Amino acid sequence: MKKIILMAGFLLAVAYSSAAEVSVKTVKYSDLTSLVRNNQGQVILVDFWRHDCVPCKKEFPHLVQMHQKFAGQGFMLVTVHLNMAVDKDLVGGVEKTTLPFLQKMKADFVNLILDEPETVWMSKLDGGSVPTLFLFNKQNRIAQKFDDVEDHEKLEKQIQELLSKP
Repeated sequence: MKKIILMAGFLLAVAYSSAAEVSVKTVKYSDLTSLVRNNQGQVILVDFWRHDCVPCKKEFPHLVQMHQKFAGQGFMLVTVHLNMAVDKDLVGGVEKTTLPFLQKMKADFVNLILDEPETVWMSKLDGGSVPTLFLFNKQNRIAQKFDDVEDHEKLEKQIQELLSKP
């Protein structure tokens, strides 16, 4: 009986310790580019979104599923929340609105808040609106830009294809 209790306790401890914590970090655009550069060799999907964007929230569960499916294969998901200029006026700051949503979605990957005007990333990445996603290959080059993801199977196939390449 003691062995069963000890084993159950061990399994519970392993499960608890492996559960990743959902967090969010405020960064500048240069921090985001450093993050991508420092993870060369991985396929990286960067999602630019806002909490007041309905299509952004609609696609989020699919992104979480892709992360769960590909994370152990060299895939990295990074979400970048935008619109700091407006959100800074919110009671409790942008983290107060963003973090609960990320926790609800179980977004246990890299979540960032861009502390710069949207024009910064738009001008550097030729972005236009949200949601906008950039899929980077293992050499840190943009393989595909998505202004919205309506065909999740197509995106998954592209991720699989990039993961299979050196």
